[in-house]
Amino acid sequence: MLNKELLKQAKRILNVDKNRLDEEWLEQPRLRFAFHEALADANAAVERAEANIKLMDAELDKEIRLCPSEFNFEKAPTEPGIKATILSHERHQEAFENWVNSKHEADVLMACVKAIDDRKYALQDLVRLRLANYFGDPTLKSDDIGMKRN
Repeated sequence: MLNKELLKQAKRILNVDKNRLDEEWLEQPRLRFAFHEALADANAAVERAEANIKLMDAELDKEIRLCPSEFNFEKAPTEPGIKATILSHERHQEAFENWVNSKHEADVLMACVKAIDDRKYALQDLVRLRLANYFGDPTLKSDDIGMKRN
């Protein structure tokens, strides 16, 4: 399950305050680390979910071969029959759903990590604009307002 506080932060990652660039820059490494750590945890959960599917399938395969009648086989089950029974079994479906949820979480966190990288480039560009006085007060030259000197 996605960390609610981290997800709340994720939604504001790209809302950079151009008037607080110093604070935004100080926050950048912390955000990057937090989301990379969360992504690593999510990827580990995906790996565990994949392993759980394999384990569940192996257990079901063994159960079907030992007691085919419990799985509605009247005679010795065929390989395609065993595979179909495993894939349609509730335990396999639950394990697969767990994997889908884990994968979704990892994908969302990967998008957050990419957004943080985009944020870094946005911060760099905002600093360049600030240094070029892009956000400064507009100034008018006397020639611009029709006051030419002779």
